Amino acid sequence: MCAVDAQAAYRHAFVYIRQLAIHLRNAIQKATPEATRQVYNWQYVNCLRVWAQVPVAPLLLEALRFAELNKTPKNARTERPVDWSVLVKVSGADSTKRIFQEGLVQEALYLLAEHLGSISHSIAFPELAAPTVLQLRAMAKASKIVALQKRCKRLLAQVEAQARFVATRRDAVEFAPSDEKASNGFLADEKAAGTSPYSKWFKSEREEQQRLEAQRRAEAEAQGSGGPGKKAAAAVEGKSAKKRAAQAKRAAASTVSADDAMALPDKVGVLRMEDL
Repeated sequence: MCAVDAQAAYRHAFVYIRQLAIHLRNAIQKATPEATRQVYNWQYVNCLRVWAQVPVAPLLLEALRFAELNKTPKNARTERPVDWSVLVKVSGADSTKRIFQEGLVQEALYLLAEHLGSISHSIAFPELAAPTVLQLRAMAKASKIVALQKRCKRLLAQVEAQARFVATRRDAVEFAPSDEKASNGFLADEKAAGTSPYSKWFKSEREEQQRLEAQRRAEAEAQGSGGPGKKAAAAVEGKSAKKRAAQAKRAAASTVSADDAMALPDKVGVLRMEDL
């Protein structure tokens, strides 16, 4: 819809993006619970997803510069799988764990690959991807994390192959850059059929990502139903049951039976009705 009238879309988007920026500025400057709640909610996050689809690459690359990634991760004895679909905030302790750091690298690079895939058939893809390519090269060269280096280089190879593919097809077109309709239809058939180099590669990446997500959900459900968490809950419940039993025993010992209640007045010398 926004592509139908670019000028109207710009005015409409500007209003909402500006409002999101105002909420964020207030949360940072005021630092009050009310201001924080304006940005710490799913409505705000989903609005960002709607209006910030284009400049996502810098945000994802910034996540890969996370300082903890340059340190040796900690291996906790029991680590719950991270559900990245609902994760908003992570504690400092969890950020040092291997399972979080490996997931961060994997998720950030997958989302970056997904973003690049959304523009991979654009006639301007070589130029649009150039800043990301430069930063990925620098990151792969500077990082001491082998897994990050390998993943960056693998993504780089696919982006560069798609850039060459687009450039070759672009050199063969007969329309001018001012022909907006023809430019928008560039590689439309290849995009629909999924026959471009990047489409073929990302299809397998998506399948692998779906497999990993299903595996994480299964592990989370297993831990929730029979893992260490359940054992700990059972131990707590056992202690609570023992405590309740002890309390009931003490209560029973201190309770006077009906027969004892009838005999109590004789024992303590209280005047009975028949004595009147």
